Amino acid sequence: MATEKLCTAADSPALTVQNHGYPPEWKRRVPLSVRVQRTVSSDLPYVEAQAAKGVTYPVWVNSNGAVSAILPNGEALGLKPQEFNVVDWHRDYPLDVYNLACRDLPEGYYIEVNLEQGSGGVTLTDPEGEDIYVCPDDLDIDQQIREALRLALEHHRGSVDGRQ
Repeated sequence: MATEKLCTAADSPALTVQNHGYPPEWKRRVPLSVRVQRTVSSDLPYVEAQAAKGVTYPVWVNSNGAVSAILPNGEALGLKPQEFNVVDWHRDYPLDVYNLACRDLPEGYYIEVNLEQGSGGVTLTDPEGEDIYVCPDDLDIDQQIREALRLALEHHRGSVDGRQ
C-alpha cells in the first residue's frame, strides 16, 4: 500500500465520523493498534516503507475503516484487512486524546488545556518555552489537542531534521 505522512492514532477521523461503509464487525469501535500478519511493503516503487510481520503498530483509521500503520519514523503505511489483526481499541474517547497526547508528545513539548464555563483553549509550548501554537476556540477541546499534538510532532521532526 502507499505511504504518507500522518500524525498519530489520535488523529483518526473514525474517532469522530464513521461512514456507512465502516466495518460493522468493529461495532463502532476504532482500532488503536494492530499486529501485522505478514511483512507489508509500500506499493510505490520509490518508497521503502515496511511494516514487519508480528510487530504491533499504532494505527490511523479513516472514516471508512481504512487502516494505516504508523511507522516509527512517523510515516503511515496503508494496510489491507487481511494483513493485520486488531490488538487494541480506542477507549473512552475523548479521554483517549489525552492519553495519546501523553504517549506521543515529543520530549520537552507541553500542551496546556485551559477550561472555563462556556469555553476552553489549548496552547502548545516548545522545549525552549516558546508558545508555538494557540488553538482557535472554534474547535472542540479534543480537536484542539489533536491539532496541537500534530503540530508538536511536525515541529519536532523539523527540528531533528534541521529544518527549523
